[in-house]
Amino acid sequence: MNVLATCLDDLSFSHVVFGAFGSRPDCTIASASGLLNVIPDGYFILADAGLVLSTKVLVPHEGVRYHPQEYRNDRGPRTPEELFNHL
Repeated sequence: MNVLATCLDDLSFSHVVFGAFGSRPDCTIASASGLLNVIPDGYFILADAGLVLSTKVLVPHEGVRYHPQEYRNDRGPRTPEELFNHL
């Protein structure tokens, strides 16, 4: 069973959708949940690359280091895009 949950900056849950059986893409579940309709103006969702849906969803930059293991033996992010992905 897939679960899509979002939380606010105080770590309280604001939106939870469960019951999507099987291997459905994140964007399919989020679209069907109505999540994008409840995001107020000026707010955004931080998500992984699987949730590219709208300008309200911020996802990592493509073609830029993203996973922690990619930063091993290095001094950390070298560009603003890598810093965004790393955080």
